[in-house]
Amino acid sequence: MKNLGRIVSLSASTTAVIDALGATDRLVAVTKDCARLTPVVAGIPLVGDCWSASADEVAAFEPDLVVGAAPYRGEVVAALVERRLRFLATAPWTLSEVFTDMLTIGAALERHDEAFALVEGLRSRMEEIRRAVADRPRPRVYCEVWMKPVMSSPLWVSELVDAAGGEMVIEGARVLEPEEVVDADPDVVVMAWCGAIGRSDPAKFAARPGYGDLRAVREGRVVPVRDEYLNAPCQHLATGLEILAHTLHPEVFGDLPTALAPERVRRVDR
Repeated sequence: MKNLGRIVSLSASTTAVIDALGATDRLVAVTKDCARLTPVVAGIPLVGDCWSASADEVAAFEPDLVVGAAPYRGEVVAALVERRLRFLATAPWTLSEVFTDMLTIGAALERHDEAFALVEGLRSRMEEIRRAVADRPRPRVYCEVWMKPVMSSPLWVSELVDAAGGEMVIEGARVLEPEEVVDADPDVVVMAWCGAIGRSDPAKFAARPGYGDLRAVREGRVVPVRDEYLNAPCQHLATGLEILAHTLHPEVFGDLPTALAPERVRRVDR
């Protein structure tokens, strides 16, 4: 197998996985968003992502492997393939697919053991948390990934909510009619707006027509979370799981530590 000594990563989540596998030294180019998830890559040359990258700029780094994650723009993928660049594309929907992608990247980099340990660590923690809340009431949860249009979180977030002892009331990573959230009337709302660092404000959520009367708003259980902890299909989902566990069952896990919520948890005052 060819030694994959030069890697270009076109997504923040794949860069994070490569770092977790101990192969950051092989990265010759990353995207502008990668350093937010993986600070150690700051200073590595930048290219576009899977939506904006130029095949010429990627090829200029003479990569042995290009890795990316959805969303993709067809023209970008076609151009990479036409240049005969070896391209590993990930597009997970479920946690099982997230784990498979981690193992696939590990196999490509010949870091099998590290990838297996990464996946098994998250699986093990999920089961520990699941057992800890097995006999507890299950709060009804709504997780939001975007606000205009309103969009529910990825399917793997529903699985994390389930492991953390909750019941997701709206699934599917899909665009919603705002009334669907009103009708669902969740006990807890988790705001993980994609890329909206510091702007996932519960007051903005509560200001939507009809949302002020939601149980989650009335009881001050609208919680903003940094989006990479729930939206990036990489090892950061372990942190997202911990945040959900503390948020849904503080009687078991205690209050949410500040270190787990750099977005700063803010309550809605009525």
